[in-house]
Amino acid sequence: MYRERLQQLDVDPRLAVHQVELFDEIRRTRALPEGCGLSEKEVEVLRQYESGLPALEAGPSERVAKTKGAEQSVKELSASLARVNEAVTRRDLRIKELEWQVAARQQDLEREAAARQQDLAAAREEVEVAKTGLAELAAIREQLRNTQARLADLETVREELSDARAGLEDQKIECATQAIKVERAEAAAANATRESIRKTLEITRLTRLLVSRERQLQERGSEADDLKRTLKGVRRKLDASAAEIARLRVELDLSAKQHRARVEELDGQLARVRMSLGWRLGAPVRWAKRRVAAARGVGLYGEVRLTRESGLFDPTWYLDTYPDVAESGIDPVEHYLLHGAAEGRDPGPGFCTRRYLEKYPDVGKSGMNPLLHFIRHGRSEGRLPL
Repeated sequence: MYRERLQQLDVDPRLAVHQVELFDEIRRTRALPEGCGLSEKEVEVLRQYESGLPALEAGPSERVAKTKGAEQSVKELSASLARVNEAVTRRDLRIKELEWQVAARQQDLEREAAARQQDLAAAREEVEVAKTGLAELAAIREQLRNTQARLADLETVREELSDARAGLEDQKIECATQAIKVERAEAAAANATRESIRKTLEITRLTRLLVSRERQLQERGSEADDLKRTLKGVRRKLDASAAEIARLRVELDLSAKQHRARVEELDGQLARVRMSLGWRLGAPVRWAKRRVAAARGVGLYGEVRLTRESGLFDPTWYLDTYPDVAESGIDPVEHYLLHGAAEGRDPGPGFCTRRYLEKYPDVGKSGMNPLLHFIRHGRSEGRLPL
């Protein structure tokens, strides 16, 4: 009975301690302990029954020890499980923290990517601006070609003027008119030169901007390599264009100087003709012819207009100072250009003809009208009108 109960899973070994001690005493002494309350026959039957049962794996005391060991193991396992649970909790918290950091880093990367996209878009816009600058360069080259063509035409005019010097006085006047056209063309060429310089400065600014942007693109990494190559190509083209503009500007300046010298030569020839006796004697006839031509709207007299607009010719002062001019009825500006300068008369109180010729003998040698020389050249050269 004891063995059967001991082999049941729901038997608590601590409740069978008394039975264990009783059966151990019977098995050891082969006699019934005193005070147990059993007869000899009952004890024998119990002994026989016990001997017929299978052997136990371990005694009750050993099972009690194992049970205590198991309880200790359970406690240790529970403590280990608690530590494991605590470690798992810490790991979960760490995982959540890492997930938050990953999310924050992903947002930073997205913002950085958006900023790079904006920078690339800005760089593309600057490339478009550079392309526009190249288009403007092409337009400047076309203007320079047109200017060269006009200069070639002016050279043809110069040859025609050279052939016409042996002609009549009216042909000489036409030569002077052509010289005025040359001067206008020279002014147009100078304007083109200034425009080309302005474009060159703009190109230089764009080149510096491209260099700065190229440095920024180099810091962006491999994703901007194609754009950098494009910018380098644009910069090479801009450098080549700037060199071409510089060369053309030098050629244009040289050509303008040559034509300016030719204009001065023609002005001198015209002045000498106008100072000649035959020219002065024929002045009334020419004045009448010009009056008729002006009434018909034919031709523009650049020298007259230039003299009027200079602010140095005072028609009222001129007529008051020289009453013979007022009596002749001739236009005071034309009288000064045709006769007055050669006679040593002054155009106004702000300019002295004789003193200007005495102070600057090269003007007298050139045969050019002193006032016109001062307006066209002397003022810019720092010469004095008095």
